[in-house]
Amino acid sequence: MEQQLPLFARELAPADQQTVRKALILLECQLREPGASFTSSNTVRDWLRL
Repeated sequence: MEQQLPLFARELAPADQQTVRKALILLECQLREPGASFTSSNTVRDWLRL
């Protein structure tokens, strides 16, 4: 099943859409990592930027 893109990414070039999909998958895996936590506001900001 293909990762659904956020609205902003749907108008990107296909190669860019694929990059966004890969990034979403990586972030999703990070969220499920046991013990992973946000230890500072900068960490939260950086994660949200991604």
